Amino acid sequence: MKQPIGHHVTCSLADGRVIAPTLEDRRVLSRVVLEKSADHRLLGFNCADTHLHTDFAEPESVSMEVTHRIEASLHYRLHLPVAFVKAYPEPILKQQHLINCFNYILKQQPHHNLAWDPYLEASNLPDLLGLRLIGAHTIRHVKTLLPRVDRGR
Repeated sequence: MKQPIGHHVTCSLADGRVIAPTLEDRRVLSRVVLEKSADHRLLGFNCADTHLHTDFAEPESVSMEVTHRIEASLHYRLHLPVAFVKAYPEPILKQQHLINCFNYILKQQPHHNLAWDPYLEASNLPDLLGLRLIGAHTIRHVKTLLPRVDRGR
């Protein structure tokens, strides 16, 4: 079998509730994802409401280990009353799939008709645009692995 370029991992809570309902919760979520992924090739993430999408240019074992650390930290820092269900990793086998996945993840709010996070603070878009510094490592990975993506896009 061909080695995947990366993995699109989706996680959600056992009862399907909103993971980060307040602006402050969404900011905590972003800090957690960006802190836990600092040593890994995270391209994008976004938490629409009931689920969190991540796009790692890593093997499945690494993607799932980082996801587990993110979930454990979110459970603790957001005082979540229920556990996360087993995260679902989808292998990314082609460059076009990597690009499509990146775009899909960053467009979750309009995809789900959500207007409650207008500045996409529960994603790494602010980092990619240079508006937040904690996720600057994602800029390097996007530039390297998604060279057709630029600020305008």
